[in-house]
Amino acid sequence: MGEKQQVSLEDVARYCGLSTVTVSRVLNHSPSVREYNRQKVMEAIEALGYIPNAAARTLARGTTGIIGMITPGLQDPFFSQIVQEVNNGLISHNLFLAISITANQGCDYILQQQRVDGMMLLAPGMEDEFVPRLKSQKVPFVVLDSQNRNADYSCILVDNFDGGYQVGRHFLDLGHRRVGFIGGPRELINSSEREHGLQAALAGEGLSVVRSERGQFCFADGYRIMTAWIAQDVVLSAIFAADCNLALGVITALREHGYRVPQDVSVCGFDDEPMAQEYIPALTIVAQPVSALAECAIEQLMIWIGGERPKQLIYRLKPKLVVRESTAPWRAD
Repeated sequence: MGEKQQVSLEDVARYCGLSTVTVSRVLNHSPSVREYNRQKVMEAIEALGYIPNAAARTLARGTTGIIGMITPGLQDPFFSQIVQEVNNGLISHNLFLAISITANQGCDYILQQQRVDGMMLLAPGMEDEFVPRLKSQKVPFVVLDSQNRNADYSCILVDNFDGGYQVGRHFLDLGHRRVGFIGGPRELINSSEREHGLQAALAGEGLSVVRSERGQFCFADGYRIMTAWIAQDVVLSAIFAADCNLALGVITALREHGYRVPQDVSVCGFDDEPMAQEYIPALTIVAQPVSALAECAIEQLMIWIGGERPKQLIYRLKPKLVVRESTAPWRAD
């Protein structure tokens, strides 16, 4: 058997009895085509199994139909959730997402020679490396979870201060007065903002954080810090860990040393990862607005790709406190 012949644009035109110009206009979504002719072309495409030549369409339209994203990796559940939401949103715009992991050479390939219509940067702390390159390429771009709070470019942020404040108010409403904080690396401003929000809520009642310490956003550091506090007889009734994995490490250390969560110590985390709901007890958490982040980023990028610059540069989206089983009213006994 011989190879199946690839269906051409001329074959589609011949099948539906229209010119190749009309078929091309349909493929490029031209508004000048009558609906009757558009329908005939679409029926011919389906009947023949025609697959448009993406390269040819790119040349004709001056666009690629591809949005690039630079990220350090997908191991972080927060990053992977954003990527999934962005991908789903772009599909509704008939666009494709191309991901470049920063450790690879792919980001240079994507940035060069107009291979994308726009870019998203999801790499907190790496803005100084990539933003100048994006500007020099004159490609529309938006930055998610930026560490630069005075940016002169489009940024979509989470209001981490508000998230920390919500946790503080939650603890106060439950009667807690001795509160500790375990955060991430000091160079990450989002962790500091979460602590400042917690402090602001407590200060409103004349209180302050009893003990604060930093580590990496990981289970091991939550476990290590909490174990050290127990050994030092640090007495707390509630702990805010600025990351889900930190919080799970804290709970594990408490349980191993005979403390009950939440009966003896309440624990709240940040980032609503799947494990937060599956853990026992289910973790009270500050959930980041992942869907809204992706939606806002796509909206701002599409405005720029459409020929306008976004009127607002920095968007701060509110997180939401999700109360589950790991926090409870303080008991004097």
